[in-house]
Amino acid sequence: MVNSAILWLLHSRLGVYYVAASAIATECAIVSNFLGHEFVTFGDERRAGGAGARFVRYQAISLLTLVGTVGLLAALVQIGGEARLLVWNVIAIGVMFLVNFGANRLVTWRAPGVAAD
Repeated sequence: MVNSAILWLLHSRLGVYYVAASAIATECAIVSNFLGHEFVTFGDERRAGGAGARFVRYQAISLLTLVGTVGLLAALVQIGGEARLLVWNVIAIGVMFLVNFGANRLVTWRAPGVAAD
């Protein structure tokens, strides 16, 4: 929701080009999602490293998925048109969410003593 709300605001209300708006919206969602995972999803678990180290790992993985999200969004817009931008955005986010969550579960919030391969 954070991503789509910011995308809508930047693109529809402020006229920012949709690819740039998507990148900004995705980065805002990355920070929001990290905080949610840190304090809610994985809040009870013992974790490897400090919060700063986890944020750096989360950010690195998320930036890779940001490229995937923006790229997939651009492809969907090319195929289906800009009129359905928010629909394409939700689809792109959904696909890349699976990649992001899996990678972060294995790397960012791994159990102490478990090596990241």
